[in-house]
Amino acid sequence: MVADIAERDRKIMEVTERYELLARAQADAIVRSAEIIDELEITRQNLSDARQAAEKAAEDTKRLADTIFERTNDGVLVFCDYKCIACNDNASVLLGTSRDRLLGNWPRAFETACYENEASAASDIRSMHANAFGNKINSVEVRLPIENEGHFWAEVTMSAFSMGDAGHVLAVVQDITSHKEFEYELRQQRDLLDNIINAVPDQLSVMSDDLSLVVANNAFCENVGEERDDLIGRSAENLIPREMLSGIQKSAKTGIELDHNRDIIHHSNDANGISKVWSIKRSQFGDDSGKNYIVSTARDITEDRVREDRLRLLASVFNGASEGVAILAIDGEICEANPAFIKMIGLNQESLVGGDLEDAIRFDIGEIDPILADVARGNPWSGKAITTGIGRKIRHFWVSISHFL
Repeated sequence: MVADIAERDRKIMEVTERYELLARAQADAIVRSAEIIDELEITRQNLSDARQAAEKAAEDTKRLADTIFERTNDGVLVFCDYKCIACNDNASVLLGTSRDRLLGNWPRAFETACYENEASAASDIRSMHANAFGNKINSVEVRLPIENEGHFWAEVTMSAFSMGDAGHVLAVVQDITSHKEFEYELRQQRDLLDNIINAVPDQLSVMSDDLSLVVANNAFCENVGEERDDLIGRSAENLIPREMLSGIQKSAKTGIELDHNRDIIHHSNDANGISKVWSIKRSQFGDDSGKNYIVSTARDITEDRVREDRLRLLASVFNGASEGVAILAIDGEICEANPAFIKMIGLNQESLVGGDLEDAIRFDIGEIDPILADVARGNPWSGKAITTGIGRKIRHFWVSISHFL
């Protein structure tokens, strides 16, 4: 009996312990559930906050995109399969049509676009739409019409992007009329400068401080025997004789300025072995970037030297002749006289030159003007003349007058 009671008490204790363990487990589960609920609530709130932040960011992004889309100075259009699905106000203004006419269509202005040479650019602009999907940004400068207002220059740029399940093309139309006008003015000035440089008969070249050729006129190209495009950028050391470059090389290495007023005389032989004499002048200038340039001009003075030598020879003969020789103007004014003539007449050169022939010589035939007029027509004359020389002594001369050019 006692044993049964003890067994019963033991079982009661086991049940009580299990109940207490279960109760504690339930309590722990309830506490954990409350904690989980709190965590879920916090997570839900965080997700709600994140969603609101994402929605606000999306709204801000859309607002920013709309602001950029509408307020940019360029025309912006979005195409899908060659049809405009969106555009800003500037697009309709630049393309000279309403937004309603643009939407759902390919712009008419693109179909009438042309290049500077009046060739149509319509097919090229359509090709840009197709090529944009090759991850390339395509652009072209074309002339677009303005309804009842002529035309304007535009740069049309196209690039592809994805939106939803379809590929789209973003087209930007930028008015570059002022840029093209400035470019045209620069081209005119450049052409004018090129024409001026090429009109210079002397060989003209411009070298940078590393002696590479940056400008060459026609005379220089003809002398070198090469096309201008093949010369520009090449080193002058391969184009100009070494002795002609010595001063330039020294200036380039030391930075010492060239003597701008100095004429350099250079003797050389051409490709046919003919001796040539060159007169060379050089000067320097620098641009805003600090780079220096050397301008060289070379003039062929071979014929000038020959003429000078001939003139010196003639002057020697003129001054050394034993006969009196005078050079007259058509009206009889004495322009020049050699020492023998001055001695014969008995006047000094200052009194003689610039005076009239009839004041120095008296002709037997009287007036000299008809004789001079006949000589001017190519008919030489010879005859007697009298002059009162030194000591008032009368002297007789045989005078010959002929015309020359």
